[in-house]
Amino acid sequence: MRIGIETESLTRELTGVGYYTLTLLEGLIAQKERVVCFHTKQSTHPQLDSLEHFYFRKPLPIPLYNSLAALFRYRCFNKVDLFHFTSPRTLYLKKPKIPFLINVHDVIALRHPNFFPKKTYLMMKYLLPRYLKDAAAIVTISVTTKRDLIEYFHLPEEKIHIIYPALLPRERPISLEKEPYFLYVGSFEPRKNLQGIIEAFALVKAAGFDYKLILVGGETREHKIPFELIKKHALERDVICKGFISEEEKNSLFCKATLLVWPS
Repeated sequence: MRIGIETESLTRELTGVGYYTLTLLEGLIAQKERVVCFHTKQSTHPQLDSLEHFYFRKPLPIPLYNSLAALFRYRCFNKVDLFHFTSPRTLYLKKPKIPFLINVHDVIALRHPNFFPKKTYLMMKYLLPRYLKDAAAIVTISVTTKRDLIEYFHLPEEKIHIIYPALLPRERPISLEKEPYFLYVGSFEPRKNLQGIIEAFALVKAAGFDYKLILVGGETREHKIPFELIKKHALERDVICKGFISEEEKNSLFCKATLLVWPS
């Protein structure tokens, strides 16, 4: 059986969905499954070089071409026996003839639409219901999201399967030496509450505790580190912004951090 995996998240710097997709592929490869990667760009994660790839489309400098081309992707899904959408962002106009699974990691855009672009909210509100209905099965990563899917979309409970993400890095030596820093790893979107992290860290420093705060993640045009807030609390020397880093460096930071800060 040939299994198609939507791997668009592996054509850029890895974030949550990207790591999820990578570990899913590693598991399928370990089981000697025949895997085909589907994405839009020529470049992807180096670990996938040995796999078969299929490109949804070739980019053209035509207004709205990408969006229009996406609607006709259903034609390429029939090149495999089973398809797995790793996130509900790959559009299609006509339902694929083959069975497919779809990952829904959360429905935060419905609960808190103010944290997301309007197109994300509209997609979840008006397009996602059809995809969930068409899917042979739905995979999510938490009990909370399963409950949300049942509440918002009135889906049968037996159609939703909870499969927890793999632990990365898998081998993590325990270090008894605690370095004096707190660690945040993630994006800088408003829903991640980076402002709350900075405000809380300022209270820690004001109470006399000698810690640093390390921020790991990449800025985008829309979502940046609030340097004005850092400057307001005179934390320029205490907040360290690492950007995107290697898995080895991330592993080391996790091992030696006093605590992980993640109040999304």
